[in-house]
Amino acid sequence: MSCGIYPFGQIGANTANEAYPSASTFVLSGDPRSIDIRIEASVWDHDGPGNADDMITSASRDLWFSSLEQASSNMGLDKVDPVTGNCIWTEETPLQNNETAIAQMLYSVEVFPNACRDEPYGL
Repeated sequence: MSCGIYPFGQIGANTANEAYPSASTFVLSGDPRSIDIRIEASVWDHDGPGNADDMITSASRDLWFSSLEQASSNMGLDKVDPVTGNCIWTEETPLQNNETAIAQMLYSVEVFPNACRDEPYGL
């Protein structure tokens, strides 16, 4: 790999999760009366036999909301973003610098319905 931005689907050998719409997107259903989301990911450099594996970056974030309405309001999904035109909450990790790489993760969450649409595309 070289410098750049890589969706999860381009990083590893598993390029499809059989879910909508790509290996970088997960659509989950849940109870709208209590929304509990844990986002966890780590990226490792696997060099093969005889070489140590190095963690490049990792992220962990817990989100909990007592209702769909609270999630939508707290994440700003109850109105259309005037710059992007989207209703998606996005957060990025701080830069992580180790001997292998400098990396940063960006992740997004969208709950439905929101001010932009009632359900994920394609469903």
